[in-house]
Amino acid sequence: MRIKLNKFFIIVFSGSVFFATAIFSQKNSNEIILNWTNPENGTAVDIDSDQSFDQSTPVSEAGSLDQTELKLQVSPRVSVTLTPEQQKINNEANTEIAAKAAQVALDFYMSGTKVVKIKGSSVHINSDCSNFVRAVYYVASDSKVDLFEESIATGAASANSGSGVYLLAKYFEKNHHYKKKSANVGDVIIFDNTWDKNNNQKRDDNYTHTGIVTAVRDDGTIEFIHGNVGRDQIKIGYINFKHNTTTVEGTPVNSYLRPKYKWEGNLDRSHNLTFFLLRAFGGY
Repeated sequence: MRIKLNKFFIIVFSGSVFFATAIFSQKNSNEIILNWTNPENGTAVDIDSDQSFDQSTPVSEAGSLDQTELKLQVSPRVSVTLTPEQQKINNEANTEIAAKAAQVALDFYMSGTKVVKIKGSSVHINSDCSNFVRAVYYVASDSKVDLFEESIATGAASANSGSGVYLLAKYFEKNHHYKKKSANVGDVIIFDNTWDKNNNQKRDDNYTHTGIVTAVRDDGTIEFIHGNVGRDQIKIGYINFKHNTTTVEGTPVNSYLRPKYKWEGNLDRSHNLTFFLLRAFGGY
């Protein structure tokens, strides 16, 4: 794949934890440098119950902005036809990575990890949901898989076509499985409308948040870990399509993932729950 870039140019790069202008530059044929400003607490809210959601203060816009830089080493991928045996081995390896991804996500959460080294660069995973997922798969694959780079290199998405969440979604949609209501442990979750990304007071914001499935309970509840919750936290969340509440008999089944906006008035609060905002599950 050949990527054509001028010395530098400016585009709008809006994403999982950022909505801003990005500057792309290129030092050689493979290196892409992304710079953006990201809101501190725009993508998800730290609200666990109906009562705490009712008591939360409505917001009008995203939080303060921080500067972030991301370097990608993108090389083209050559399409290879695998024999059935090779495909079986490849699928088993991917399944193992997915299982490890779930454990890595839990480890990051339990240990309070905030920064992960990816190819020599320090990546903040507590304040960026898509970089959290990226770091999880990078560590789970023993530093072999960088999902951002794979997305661009396989032609799933271009470097300037969207956000980190978009890169993740398109990678799995093109190369692996991507489905609405069936989750496997280790899957990447894609959400829409978790915040008013373009600040136009409409629910028209796609690819706004992401996380990692860590368990699927017998009652159908999906547990996941995600970054940039509230003020730069890594937290556990829940999804259950059978219920439009946060708990059933005291057990969590859904989480709030969008704040109350003043301009939405008295909108049904269930529209801010995970089951309503979910776009798809993607994975190996």
